[in-house]
Amino acid sequence: MYKSKYILIQAVIMLCSPLASFIMSIRFYKNEVSQAFFIIFAMYFGYYMGFVHDLMMHYQNFILCFDGTSWSDIVKDPRVYVLGSDYYHITLKYILSRFTLSRQVFGAVVSGVYATAFIFFFRQFKEFYMQRVPFYCTVILLCVVTVVEFYWYQGFRFWTGVYVFAGFYLKYVNTSKTRYAFCTAFCLFFHYTLITLIGALLLNRVLDFLGKYARLILLLISLYFRTLKLDFVPLLLKYLPGADALEISITDTRIRTNWLDRLEDCRQNGNIVYDNKLMFFATVGILLLLIMRMLGVSIDKKYRPLLCFALTLFTAANFGYVDLIFYSRFFEASILILFSYLYIVSVKNSPKLASKSYLIIILGCMTFLYGIASPMGQVREYIMQPELIFGNFFMNWDGNALHINYDW
Repeated sequence: MYKSKYILIQAVIMLCSPLASFIMSIRFYKNEVSQAFFIIFAMYFGYYMGFVHDLMMHYQNFILCFDGTSWSDIVKDPRVYVLGSDYYHITLKYILSRFTLSRQVFGAVVSGVYATAFIFFFRQFKEFYMQRVPFYCTVILLCVVTVVEFYWYQGFRFWTGVYVFAGFYLKYVNTSKTRYAFCTAFCLFFHYTLITLIGALLLNRVLDFLGKYARLILLLISLYFRTLKLDFVPLLLKYLPGADALEISITDTRIRTNWLDRLEDCRQNGNIVYDNKLMFFATVGILLLLIMRMLGVSIDKKYRPLLCFALTLFTAANFGYVDLIFYSRFFEASILILFSYLYIVSVKNSPKLASKSYLIIILGCMTFLYGIASPMGQVREYIMQPELIFGNFFMNWDGNALHINYDW
């Protein structure tokens, strides 16, 4: 009865004020209904927010190659693979093209799929967040959900795949059922570079057998390799099956060199606040680990693979340091796994952490606020739209009249 009433209340609020529904969903995040309405709001958000990053290029590719085209012709069209040879974006565009070519519906669907993958990942913490836990544990959970910027759904493929991988990996660690470890391979459907996650997962198992010193030695080697600034990615791709089908920007030496020069310029002259966000998150994560160790929290045997995998993934990211996108993506993914481990361990050992709860809250709140403020500053021109803040489903907003730049 309560569930039915809550669905009705959320539905009415969503119709009148999607933003209010979103706030209520966050307040009652443990409720499955709230999680469903979180996805609905994400679709509303994707419908009205302007296209940034890769999403506009994907939409242009959608219009160019999928309008009235059969599946057999689509898969034969080389233009389809310019933005990726993986089948997630091809399949999604094909299905959507059978119904509409609307750019706003396109944005809504992509955002909705991303939000669904995120909720799948988030629900793997259910056995922990459904307990009555101290506030300092919840603060760490807030860090988990803000490690990855909310607008990365506009990358279309990569982070959706990461959440699918992380969701299945957490499910495997929680249940010890091997089939979920194999299910992590579904991430390859979303982005070919996510084979790095699979490789790191296999390497993590090997290092478990070799011992902690082998893990430490490999980390030190990766840090040294990082100082050499050698491009490791094309070398790796030479030994991957189907590498000739990947983007020419990676496999062509001249284009690759120009691209890396641009990335190095971004690294040297980028926004100092935004560009240091990941290092700040990693530093806080290490400090929280040290605090837990100081308070007698031992490395949990069941969840140790999460901590080790985060370290292995960071090691892998170091080998691709020269490529800013590769490095930052997998460094960020390693931090996501690290804070996932920290949250689980904090819940399981909450009584031991009580004496330093104030310190955990300070570090966690700083991290959470940093994680919220930096992406909002990056896309402030797009999220400060009246449709997002004051709009509802009773208003007839004209998509073509929105003050959003869709053409950059």
